[in-house]
Amino acid sequence: MIAHVTELTGLDPAFVKYSGGRIETGAYLREVWREQGKLGSVYDSNVTMFDPFPYSPDQRANDPILAASSRP
Repeated sequence: MIAHVTELTGLDPAFVKYSGGRIETGAYLREVWREQGKLGSVYDSNVTMFDPFPYSPDQRANDPILAASSRP
């Protein structure tokens, strides 16, 4: 199962194994963009913003789409 989830998501196999093969949405959105220091949006994971708290165990920033649309 770990290998299959890793293949589907493109995440690090060690992270997938640590998660027991069950990836939460928030964890996926942080991990998939971690190397670039970004967060993905729940509404479209390809919409990103820089993570202001990259070493926090939890996501402390707003969703990238909501953060962008609330400014205007």
